[in-house]
Amino acid sequence: MEDNKTGCGSIGELKAPYPVAYNFLSKSYQRELSYKEFLDSFKNILHINLIKVNNVPADEDNPDLLKYFVELEIIEGSTENKGLFAYYYGYIYLDKENDGYKIVKMDYSSENYLCAPYHGWAYDTKTFVEIEYGNWCSLIDGDVIVNEDGYIKRAYYKDKEDNEYYVLFYELTNGVDKKIADYKKNKDNQWEVIYINPEKCIHNKESEENKESQ
Repeated sequence: MEDNKTGCGSIGELKAPYPVAYNFLSKSYQRELSYKEFLDSFKNILHINLIKVNNVPADEDNPDLLKYFVELEIIEGSTENKGLFAYYYGYIYLDKENDGYKIVKMDYSSENYLCAPYHGWAYDTKTFVEIEYGNWCSLIDGDVIVNEDGYIKRAYYKDKEDNEYYVLFYELTNGVDKKIADYKKNKDNQWEVIYINPEKCIHNKESEENKESQ
């Protein structure tokens, strides 16, 4: 960035880390993303702090890929004598390549600081579960109980047949709770990952209503 007045002198190791970081990408990912494109994606980024990283359950449609949740704090340059802080969250996917694992995909989203708690309900764990799993899917019988452990939140509930579930959330730096995974207690009294998409409940209800109106 031209006219960047953030910081004092050079920062870090200039471009030395980028070739090393690029080699963490799989061969297939490197064919999609050239080194120049990779390098350009860091323009005006002066410093990166990794503030959260966790191995999370795989996607239903990509069960063989290792999946990691990450949250980043970024210091961006400015034409004024100050740095600008921005926060991003997302997922990194890894697959085995030769004798190790390489990154095959990365998805990031920026965090908005003027949504929660000013607008809507979807940012809050308890309200999210009550509406999407209760109102949309009619899956909840009783109360939703939320347990918090730092930024990790678990929303527990039961269905009408007394089956036990919980939804795992991570709280982002901006205060938004992001759904990570669904769990159900099996016959051996162990929690196992399941896949629930409440939006399908809405779609199914609309389909049933359309059939009844015909």
